[in-house]
Amino acid sequence: MESSSRRQFFSALSSYCARLQTISVTLERLDQKEKHMSNKRPIRVLLAKPGLDGHDLGVKMVAMALKDAGMEVIYLGMRLTPDAIVNAAIQEDADVIGLSNLSASLIPMGDRVMKLLKEKNLDIPVLYGGTILKEDRQKLLDLGIRQTFSPGTLMKDIVQSVRTLVPDENLQV
Repeated sequence: MESSSRRQFFSALSSYCARLQTISVTLERLDQKEKHMSNKRPIRVLLAKPGLDGHDLGVKMVAMALKDAGMEVIYLGMRLTPDAIVNAAIQEDADVIGLSNLSASLIPMGDRVMKLLKEKNLDIPVLYGGTILKEDRQKLLDLGIRQTFSPGTLMKDIVQSVRTLVPDENLQV
Protein backbone atom coordinates (compact mmCIF):
# COMPACT_ATOMS: atom_id res chain seq x y z
CA MET A 1 0.00 0.00 0.00
CA GLU A 2 1.37 3.38 -0.94
CA SER A 3 2.06 5.95 1.74
CA SER A 4 -0.74 8.33 0.63
CA SER A 5 -3.23 5.46 0.37
CA ARG A 6 -2.24 4.29 3.83
CA ARG A 7 -2.72 7.82 5.21
CA GLN A 8 -6.14 8.09 3.56
CA PHE A 9 -7.15 4.72 4.95
CA PHE A 10 -6.09 5.56 8.51
CA SER A 11 -7.64 9.01 8.27
CA ALA A 12 -10.96 7.47 7.22
CA LEU A 13 -10.65 4.84 9.94
CA SER A 14 -9.93 7.51 12.55
CA SER A 15 -12.95 9.53 11.43
CA TYR A 16 -15.15 6.42 11.54
CA CYS A 17 -13.93 5.56 15.06
CA ALA A 18 -14.63 9.11 16.25
CA ARG A 19 -18.19 8.90 14.90
CA LEU A 20 -18.66 5.53 16.61
CA GLN A 21 -17.44 7.00 19.88
CA THR A 22 -19.91 9.90 19.55
CA ILE A 23 -22.75 7.46 18.86
CA SER A 24 -21.69 5.30 21.80
CA VAL A 25 -21.65 8.27 24.19
CA THR A 26 -25.06 9.39 22.94
CA LEU A 27 -26.49 5.89 23.39
CA GLU A 28 -25.00 5.69 26.88
CA ARG A 29 -26.64 8.99 27.85
CA LEU A 30 -29.99 7.82 26.48
CA ASP A 31 -29.58 4.55 28.33
CA GLN A 32 -28.87 6.35 31.62
CA LYS A 33 -31.96 8.52 31.10
CA GLU A 34 -34.06 5.43 30.39
CA LYS A 35 -32.76 3.68 33.53
CA HIS A 36 -33.87 6.61 35.69
CA MET A 37 -37.34 6.50 34.14
CA SER A 38 -37.74 2.74 34.48
CA ASN A 39 -38.27 0.32 37.34
CA LYS A 40 -36.19 -2.30 35.58
CA ARG A 41 -32.65 -3.30 36.36
CA PRO A 42 -30.28 -4.04 33.48
CA ILE A 43 -29.94 -7.57 32.12
CA ARG A 44 -26.87 -9.26 33.63
CA VAL A 45 -24.84 -11.18 31.07
CA LEU A 46 -21.90 -13.30 32.14
CA LEU A 47 -19.40 -13.89 29.33
CA ALA A 48 -16.59 -16.44 29.48
CA LYS A 49 -14.21 -18.46 27.37
CA PRO A 50 -14.11 -22.08 28.53
CA GLY A 51 -11.17 -24.31 27.72
CA LEU A 52 -7.79 -23.41 26.33
CA ASP A 53 -8.85 -21.10 23.51
CA GLY A 54 -6.75 -17.94 23.67
CA HIS A 55 -8.54 -15.69 21.19
CA ASP A 56 -10.81 -13.16 22.87
CA LEU A 57 -11.34 -10.26 20.46
CA GLY A 58 -14.81 -11.46 19.42
CA VAL A 59 -16.12 -11.90 22.95
CA LYS A 60 -14.76 -8.48 23.92
CA MET A 61 -16.60 -6.92 20.96
CA VAL A 62 -19.80 -8.68 22.05
CA ALA A 63 -19.25 -7.41 25.61
CA MET A 64 -19.00 -3.83 24.33
CA ALA A 65 -22.14 -4.18 22.22
CA LEU A 66 -24.12 -5.59 25.15
CA LYS A 67 -22.83 -2.86 27.45
CA ASP A 68 -23.70 -0.19 24.87
CA ALA A 69 -27.20 -1.69 24.75
CA GLY A 70 -27.57 -1.01 28.49
CA MET A 71 -26.78 -4.46 29.84
CA GLU A 72 -24.53 -5.24 32.76
CA VAL A 73 -21.68 -7.38 31.44
CA ILE A 74 -19.40 -9.54 33.56
CA TYR A 75 -16.51 -10.83 31.45
CA LEU A 76 -14.63 -13.56 33.30
CA GLY A 77 -11.82 -13.94 30.79
CA MET A 78 -10.17 -16.91 29.14
CA ARG A 79 -9.22 -20.48 29.99
CA LEU A 80 -11.98 -21.11 32.49
CA THR A 81 -13.48 -24.37 33.64
CA PRO A 82 -17.22 -24.98 33.33
CA ASP A 83 -17.37 -25.19 37.14
CA ALA A 84 -15.85 -21.72 37.49
CA ILE A 85 -18.29 -20.32 34.93
CA VAL A 86 -21.39 -21.77 36.59
CA ASN A 87 -20.23 -20.75 40.08
CA ALA A 88 -19.61 -17.20 38.85
CA ALA A 89 -23.06 -17.13 37.22
CA ILE A 90 -24.58 -18.00 40.60
CA GLN A 91 -22.49 -15.43 42.48
CA GLU A 92 -23.21 -12.69 39.94
CA ASP A 93 -26.92 -13.59 39.67
CA ALA A 94 -26.55 -13.75 35.89
CA ASP A 95 -29.62 -13.66 33.67
CA VAL A 96 -27.74 -15.10 30.68
CA ILE A 97 -24.46 -16.95 30.18
CA GLY A 98 -22.54 -16.34 26.97
CA LEU A 99 -19.76 -18.76 26.06
CA SER A 100 -17.17 -18.17 23.36
CA ASN A 101 -14.89 -20.81 21.94
CA LEU A 102 -12.93 -21.13 18.73
CA SER A 103 -11.53 -24.59 19.41
CA ALA A 104 -12.75 -28.16 19.08
CA SER A 105 -13.66 -28.29 22.78
CA LEU A 106 -16.85 -26.28 22.38
CA ILE A 107 -19.17 -29.29 22.59
CA PRO A 108 -17.62 -30.90 25.71
CA MET A 109 -17.40 -27.50 27.41
CA GLY A 110 -20.99 -26.64 26.51
CA ASP A 111 -22.15 -30.07 27.66
CA ARG A 112 -20.43 -29.69 31.04
CA VAL A 113 -21.85 -26.19 31.61
CA MET A 114 -25.37 -27.42 30.81
CA LYS A 115 -25.00 -30.47 33.10
CA LEU A 116 -23.79 -28.29 35.98
CA LEU A 117 -26.71 -25.90 35.52
CA LYS A 118 -29.11 -28.84 35.55
CA GLU A 119 -27.46 -30.38 38.65
CA LYS A 120 -27.87 -27.06 40.47
CA ASN A 121 -31.48 -26.66 39.25
CA LEU A 122 -30.65 -23.39 37.50
CA ASP A 123 -32.57 -22.12 34.50
CA ILE A 124 -30.06 -19.66 33.07
CA PRO A 125 -30.15 -19.44 29.29
CA VAL A 126 -26.81 -20.14 27.61
CA LEU A 127 -25.64 -18.71 24.30
CA TYR A 128 -22.55 -19.92 22.44
CA GLY A 129 -20.44 -17.99 19.96
CA GLY A 130 -17.40 -18.93 17.95
CA THR A 131 -16.36 -20.91 14.93
CA ILE A 132 -19.19 -23.43 15.00
CA LEU A 133 -19.62 -26.05 12.29
CA LYS A 134 -23.18 -26.70 11.06
CA GLU A 135 -23.18 -30.21 12.53
CA ASP A 136 -21.84 -28.91 15.85
CA ARG A 137 -24.51 -26.21 16.00
CA GLN A 138 -27.28 -28.78 16.21
CA LYS A 139 -25.38 -30.76 18.85
CA LEU A 140 -25.08 -27.60 20.98
CA LEU A 141 -28.78 -26.84 20.58
CA ASP A 142 -29.58 -30.44 21.56
CA LEU A 143 -27.60 -29.91 24.77
CA GLY A 144 -29.91 -27.04 25.68
CA ILE A 145 -27.82 -24.14 24.43
CA ARG A 146 -30.47 -21.59 23.42
CA GLN A 147 -28.68 -20.05 20.45
CA THR A 148 -25.35 -20.09 18.64
CA PHE A 149 -23.54 -17.31 16.83
CA SER A 150 -20.80 -17.62 14.23
CA PRO A 151 -18.34 -15.04 12.91
CA GLY A 152 -20.15 -12.39 10.93
CA THR A 153 -23.23 -12.28 13.17
CA LEU A 154 -24.41 -8.71 13.58
CA MET A 155 -24.08 -7.32 17.09
CA LYS A 156 -27.67 -6.05 17.00
CA ASP A 157 -28.82 -9.65 16.46
CA ILE A 158 -26.90 -10.83 19.52
CA VAL A 159 -28.31 -7.97 21.61
CA GLN A 160 -31.85 -8.79 20.45
CA SER A 161 -31.37 -12.50 21.21
CA VAL A 162 -30.25 -11.71 24.76
CA ARG A 163 -33.22 -9.39 25.28
CA THR A 164 -35.72 -12.01 24.12
CA LEU A 165 -34.29 -14.58 26.54
CA VAL A 166 -34.92 -12.51 29.67
CA PRO A 167 -38.56 -11.77 30.51
CA ASP A 168 -39.33 -8.27 31.82
CA GLU A 169 -40.73 -9.66 35.08
CA ASN A 170 -37.23 -11.00 35.89
CA LEU A 171 -35.86 -7.46 35.70
CA GLN A 172 -38.21 -5.70 38.12
CA VAL A 173 -36.40 -3.77 40.85
